[in-house]
Amino acid sequence: MVNWFGTLVQWCGLRWAESVLRTRDVVGDPLLLEAARGAVISGCQQTFDKSPVEGCLPDAWNLETNTAYPAFIGPVVVENALRLLLERPSFCDARTWIVHGGGARAHISTRGVVEEPRLVPGLLTWTERYLVAGGAETFIAGLPKPTVVLVDGREIPEGPTVGTWAVAWSYGEEDHYLRIRGKKEDPKGGSEPLAAMRVEVRFTAAQ
Repeated sequence: MVNWFGTLVQWCGLRWAESVLRTRDVVGDPLLLEAARGAVISGCQQTFDKSPVEGCLPDAWNLETNTAYPAFIGPVVVENALRLLLERPSFCDARTWIVHGGGARAHISTRGVVEEPRLVPGLLTWTERYLVAGGAETFIAGLPKPTVVLVDGREIPEGPTVGTWAVAWSYGEEDHYLRIRGKKEDPKGGSEPLAAMRVEVRFTAAQ
């Protein structure tokens, strides 16, 4: 049996801090937020600073002997909490936004960042920021098949991505989900890492 008394396990505190920061808009407890901030800063300070484990965390740290133990934890555990603390979104993991309105509900899932989602009878709108290099791939559940999908006010085709506009949509008749995939081409050949698009999904509202 392992005795964990007096043994600091960093990733537990970081996961706790991550949960507190994810719910700060709902809970908003200043004491919890300050404790979470301290846990994230402490985690950053306890990462290794030498190769080959630079940026990693020890699995546990014995306070009595000042000994770090493997297995070593990857930097993403620190990164997730740190991004939340700094309000810098990650584009690595898919997230889901649940939108209510007009007696209906829609789920928007994407690796991008969804802003200002709004659902009214017959219309779902949002702005999405995404990495240019990877493009956008967004799944929407809870809606009937659209009558039209617009990106930045321009109708996009149903089917595979085509042409320089390279954004299209498809609908799963069996699973009842909408998929929007592709990216807008920059005619000026810009090098900005992020792009944004305003999406409108129009559909026949249930009577």
